[in-house]
Amino acid sequence: MSKPSSRRVIVTGSTGYLGAVLVSHLRSRGWLVQEMRRPGAARRQEAIPYRLDSPIDPQWFQGVDGLVHCAYDFTLTDPADIRRVNVDGSVRLFEAAMSARVPKRILLSTMSAFEGCPSDYGRAKLEIEKRTAAIGTAFIRPGLVWGGSGGGLFGALERVAVRLPLVPLVAADRRVLYPAHIDDLSSLVQAVLSGEVDHGTKPIIAATTNPISLRQLVGHLASEAGRKPLILPVSSDVVEFGLRCCESLGMRLPFRSDSLRSLVGLDAERMFVGTVPETQRFRPFLSG
Repeated sequence: MSKPSSRRVIVTGSTGYLGAVLVSHLRSRGWLVQEMRRPGAARRQEAIPYRLDSPIDPQWFQGVDGLVHCAYDFTLTDPADIRRVNVDGSVRLFEAAMSARVPKRILLSTMSAFEGCPSDYGRAKLEIEKRTAAIGTAFIRPGLVWGGSGGGLFGALERVAVRLPLVPLVAADRRVLYPAHIDDLSSLVQAVLSGEVDHGTKPIIAATTNPISLRQLVGHLASEAGRKPLILPVSSDVVEFGLRCCESLGMRLPFRSDSLRSLVGLDAERMFVGTVPETQRFRPFLSG
């Protein structure tokens, strides 16, 4: 793959797991990356202070060749706040980039974004997709992102697997996950920015086609750490109630109630509605 020459891209949410890896990946391949990140965050390089509900300066996009939008405020739990900040804020960002004629505009969405999805996160991403589809936004829907520093939902599952002697899992055998290695996802994002992958009008599915059950995943993570915890099937209603009670008290948990709803509501038939790029392959989580 050839390196771009002095091409500029904006990446939002670069303090997060996925955003930080994308910034590093693109810079290592010759892209000039301008970060947009929350005010007050430690800066590796000069960044534009940015919040999803803050005003947008059209000057940000002058001479920019691409926008990759990863930012999402996970601290919000009220549906009205999620819509006002995450949805409306994202739509404003893409409309501003479109008005500034930024050629490539990418939303990092999720495979949990499908009609009837039970999670606030999936519904929010789906609404952003619908509201920005007409202006040519590219939607990349990753599966369970793994690799690197182990952040996001995968990181939360990993911490549970390696720390707890007893791991409560909801429908551990029936819930099937489709992992997406962070390096493969980064390569796909670069390919869309470069025009090597034509996103068309359908979401791009970014995940391996080799599924793994939740029980297999947790068991493997524990085994890699030299542990063999007891896996206990539990009711999703009980676990969600406990998580929501903790969240209402302001407790910061490694696993959110909305993430649980995403896991419980997995539906492979609806998750794989979109385009699977033929030239971008995703490695399976378990080889052999």
